[in-house]
Formats: sequence, structure tokens, C-alpha cells
Amino acid sequence: MQLLAAVTLFLSLSFSAKAGTTSSIRTTSSTRTTSSTRASSTSSTRSTPSPLPTPPVVRNYVFNVANVDLAPDGFTRRTVVANSQFPGPLLTANKGDILNILVHNNLTETSMRKSTSIHWHGLFQHRNAHNDGPAFVTQCPISPGHSYTYSMPLANQTGTYWYHSHLSSQYLDGLRGPIVINPQDPNLSLYDVDDASTVIVLADWFHTASPELLAAYMDPTNTASNDALPQSGTINGVGRTSTDTQPARPVFTVTSGLRYRFRIINASAIARFNFQISGHTLTVIEADGENHVPLTVDRLLLHPGQRYSVVVEANQAVDNYWIRAPMTARTPTPAPTNSGGITIRFTADNPGPWILHCHIDLHLDAGLAVVFAEAPEAVIAGADSVDPDNSWDSLCPIYNALPAADQ
Repeated sequence: MQLLAAVTLFLSLSFSAKAGTTSSIRTTSSTRTTSSTRASSTSSTRSTPSPLPTPPVVRNYVFNVANVDLAPDGFTRRTVVANSQFPGPLLTANKGDILNILVHNNLTETSMRKSTSIHWHGLFQHRNAHNDGPAFVTQCPISPGHSYTYSMPLANQTGTYWYHSHLSSQYLDGLRGPIVINPQDPNLSLYDVDDASTVIVLADWFHTASPELLAAYMDPTNTASNDALPQSGTINGVGRTSTDTQPARPVFTVTSGLRYRFRIINASAIARFNFQISGHTLTVIEADGENHVPLTVDRLLLHPGQRYSVVVEANQAVDNYWIRAPMTARTPTPAPTNSGGITIRFTADNPGPWILHCHIDLHLDAGLAVVFAEAPEAVIAGADSVDPDNSWDSLCPIYNALPAADQ
């Protein structure tokens, strides 16, 4: 179903002033300044990428995962977030770096899961499955009051990714955020600006805690498998409903004549977004971490988990321009009587357990998933063997000793 205005997301791209719950791009004809709800950068032009470092650079981040009262769309609720913000902090690195993210679990809220784990969506994790994050597939959850460091060599990967909780449906409560791995980009000549101010995270937002949503979805009386619908959509953590306090809309300020690489991430649990910028075309140059032959479109449809990089040229008159991203959620339909099929092919060159699942998160919790145990013997011995450290080994004994209320 198409959600109504109360749950429709608009961004106004201010190629010069504020506008409504869309977001806006504001163009200026002078020095570039940035106004946004996320981190900004003082740099207005790209720099030529340097050769890959030898040895690789280690990028260290710290996540304090806690229950915080937030009101992304004007309605205040208890959340599960990293570093008190939704979306979570932007992680940036360069090709060949190593990401180390120390996660402290400070969760205490009894109405939600107190344990946690984090998945790094799209990262290949070569010989590193134990740091991939899906709870009970590659690790036991991080128990409340405990910590764990995810260490991830990025090797040759570049592009736009994201992270989210991977314990039950916990990421509905807020634990999700962007990752950018800077490339040696064959499309580098097509844009001038690519920094923290051009990352756009689209996400659905629920006013009810995820355990309650899951219980309703799994209730035996829900014979049609009706999904709960989000109360709002958000852009960079800001949305609006028809009944709550109206937060200020995000504004992206750009300079006339410059070309901007916007990295767009759909970090939703169910919703898809139809993304467009008034008066401007979008030139796609990346899809889900893969460079793309430049393709110019008027709008993009993003399903949960999808990411695109697009180049937008500030080539119109100095003014305000809306970024619109209407949000649509699934409407239950009768089961098809003559279903088709699809073949998924991949090269099995990375021993370990890997989960393939629906990214409508309640569907995953209901069982729409399969685990591939790829070459389990090779994980134990041989050139591809993996020996996680003691901190990983301790996750299961600590978690298994918890009372159910703390899991």
C-alpha cells in the first residue's frame, strides 16, 4: 500500500533554503556551506585518491550501544542506538584498510532485547565469518555489560554499505547506520564532492518496540501474515507524522556548478522508497558496492538493504529543490497459484557459515532464511582455517549463562 502523507518522506534539496518534510537541496552561488542533520565536511572538492597503504591503515571506532529516548519523527520512544544517535555514526575507511569497531553493550531496557550483535551489510569478510555479525550463525550475541571488537580487513572492497543489529528484529529499534569505503574510482572525474554531507540514509520508523511487533506478527491469529506498518519514514534520522511535533526537515546545501556524489542507503526493515530530486536527474555510478556504467535516471526505487551512488549536478537556477522519497510498504496478497522461480549463483570461495535471508526483518525472524555451511572442514584446518580470538570464544559461555530476561 502507498502510505499517506503522515508516513511519506520528502527531503528538500536546498540548492538554497529550507522546505518541508521532504528534504531540500539549497543551491548557492558562492562559497559552499553545509547544513544537515548528519556530520558535515569543510571540504568542497574531491581529492585524488592515494595509492593503497602498505601496511593497511587501522581505523578504530567505538560504539556505545544503549537505550536512549529519541523522537526522529516527533514521537518520543525508547530506542536501541549506537552513540545516542539514529542513524548511527558514519564509518569511513579507504580501500585496503582494517576496520576495528569496539562495541560496548550498555542495554538495560526490559521491554527490548538486552543483548546485541551487529552485521556489516555487504562486506565480504574473507576468512572472517566470525566477525560478520548474524547472531547464532557466526557468533553468540554480545551480552549486556560486555564488549566485543569487530575487526574487518576491507581488502579490495569499496563503495557504500551499512551496518545494523542482527539479533532478532532489534534493528527496528534504531541500531543501523552507514559505511563508506573510499575508492580508486573509475568515475572520479564525474563528481566534485563526496563526503559525509552527501550520505543519505532512508529508513522506516516504528513507534512500537520490536519484540511487541514480532509477537503480533507471530501471533497464531495473524493467519494472513500481515506486517506491521511503520509510522513514518526518515531521511538522515528525521521524519514526520500527522499528529506529532514536526521536526525541522533536513537541508542539503550545494554550490551552483558543482557535481555531488550522493550515497543513498535504504536502511529499512520493510519499506521501499522512490527517491527523486525536483528539477534534477540522477546519474547512477554505483549499486550495492559495485561500480556502475553511468546511467541517468529521473528516480530510483530502493528496497530494504539497497544502496546507490548517484551524481547530481547543481546546474539549475539558485533556489530550493525538494528531495522526495515517498515510502511504500507491502500489502498482503494471495499466494500465487503458479509461482515462478529465480536462480542465485555465487562462487563458493570463502569457507564459513553464511546466512541468506529476507530483509523484511520480521520475515527473517519468522524463518525466511537459509544458512550455507561452506567448506566447514576448511575452516578447521588448512590454508583457509580460522581461529577466532579469546574474546569471540567467550561470547557464547557468557550469553548462555544469562537469564532469559537479559538475552
